[in-house]
Amino acid sequence: MLTTARRVGAVLDLTWDRVDLGRGQVNLRGNMLGPCKGRAIIPINARLRVALKSARHARLSDHVLARAGRSARALPRPLKTQA
Repeated sequence: MLTTARRVGAVLDLTWDRVDLGRGQVNLRGNMLGPCKGRAIIPINARLRVALKSARHARLSDHVLARAGRSARALPRPLKTQA
């Protein structure tokens, strides 16, 4: 979220199938069946690429932000203070 300037809801909804490290982009639109909610396809910068590669390797959930194998419902407190 810090590197993309996206809203909390868009980041919490993000699943790994919408992270394309090969193309260097993240699709925040979700699936094509539902509304896009004005969300974008955003480029991945070098800092975010490193973090996503590491997180993808260690993932326990389909969601990028997860806690105990489930999608996160809110941002951890340290991230809230930085946003």
